[in-house]
Amino acid sequence: MNESLFTPTTNTRFEIDEAEAERRLIELEPIAKLAHLYSRVQRATRMSDGSFETDGDHVVQLQIIALAYVSKYHPEIDAGKLTIYLLLHDLVEAIVGDTCTLGADEAVLSAKDDREAAGMIELEAIFRDFPELIGYLHDYESIRNPEAAFGKGFDKLTPGYLHVDDEGATLRELGVESYEQILEAASASDARLEVYADAFQDVITMRKMQHRRVARIAFGAMADESATIS
Repeated sequence: MNESLFTPTTNTRFEIDEAEAERRLIELEPIAKLAHLYSRVQRATRMSDGSFETDGDHVVQLQIIALAYVSKYHPEIDAGKLTIYLLLHDLVEAIVGDTCTLGADEAVLSAKDDREAAGMIELEAIFRDFPELIGYLHDYESIRNPEAAFGKGFDKLTPGYLHVDDEGATLRELGVESYEQILEAASASDARLEVYADAFQDVITMRKMQHRRVARIAFGAMADESATIS
């Protein structure tokens, strides 16, 4: 027998009766439905096969590459807390949907904030018996710790990988066809990133380099490699 196998003791055997089991199953039903909706929310970005990315696709990719990155470059980050934040970070979109932020100005981003604030009220009602989960969302949105700041910043790197994979097809659909247009379309989001991810200048620099890589790979355009990333 595997000696490392967990063996429950009297103190770690969690038993409930059938009535309590049914109550707990019913308690989780609205959350199960919400989780399914969340995973299927369609985003503006496309996958390499031409299908639209979903929030489920996005969350899985983001969690894996973020955990790989912090394990190597930011061991001070609490990986468990970061994983929870990234799992839940777009949950409100199950209620209000995704907003394409590429090309969005500050007015569009502010309107997005307002919609998501209203959606958060609905989430609080759904999770009223699970306040700790809502607490994670509030901590993330309020950027109350390094894990939230890192997570919000690193989230902005993932679309670039898809733009490279689809060779700029999504960008062209959105009217973006050059390095300069990428910078213009991302300017409002980049400005916000500079504020909330200020402690993680490595992520900010990677975001800027990602713009160059996308332009070079997707459009065959050579951003001025001699220019300082600023």
